[in-house]
Amino acid sequence: MHERRVVHRGIKPGNILVGEDHRTVKICDLGLAMHVSEPPPYAQAGTLPYMAPELLLGRADYDARVDTWLLGCVLAELLRGRPLFEGRDEVEQLWAIYEVLDTTDGHQQHQHDVLRELFPEETTLSEAGFDVLSGLLAFNSENRLTADDALKLPWFESVGALALPREEEVVTSPSALRKKKPLLIIPPPLPKKPKVF
Repeated sequence: MHERRVVHRGIKPGNILVGEDHRTVKICDLGLAMHVSEPPPYAQAGTLPYMAPELLLGRADYDARVDTWLLGCVLAELLRGRPLFEGRDEVEQLWAIYEVLDTTDGHQQHQHDVLRELFPEETTLSEAGFDVLSGLLAFNSENRLTADDALKLPWFESVGALALPREEEVVTSPSALRKKKPLLIIPPPLPKKPKVF
C-alpha cells in the first residue's frame, strides 16, 4: 500500500481480516485512505485510540508513518487485550501517549522503561518483538519505523513467508475500493475479562 503512496489512516483491529489459514492478513475499509501524490496539507483523520501524535497535534504534512503508528497500537492491543492509549478526546489522548512515551529527555529512555513494564519479556514480548513495538510507537515520526524497515527486523524472520494477496486483489487507490462489492466483517467479541499485562 505504501509503495503505491496510499496511506490508510484507519488501521485498527476491526479493519484487519485474518484468513482461515491464519497466515493471510488483509487490511480493509479504505474509507479514510488518501493518496499522497498531492503535496500537503493533509486533513486530520483516524480513530482516536489509534491516531498518531502528529495527527493529534494538527500536523498537516504527515506521511505513511501514521500507519506504522496505527500498527504499533494494534500490536499493543493484541498483547494487552485493550487499547494502549484511551483518551476521551484529543487532549486526553495526547496525555495518555505522553505518560507512556515521554520523550522530554530526547533519548526516549522513558519510553522503553514504561513500555517494557507494560510488555515484560518474561511473559509477553521477546526483545526482538519489543524492538518492533517500540519502533512502531516512536513518538517522533522521524524516528518511527516504516513498514519496510519493521519487516526487516529479526522478529519477522521467524514468521516465514507471508501469504500476499494476488495482484487482482490489491487495491491501488481509495476510489478503486468503492467499485468492489462491499464486505461485511463482524469481528469476534473481545474477552470479557482480558489478561492484565
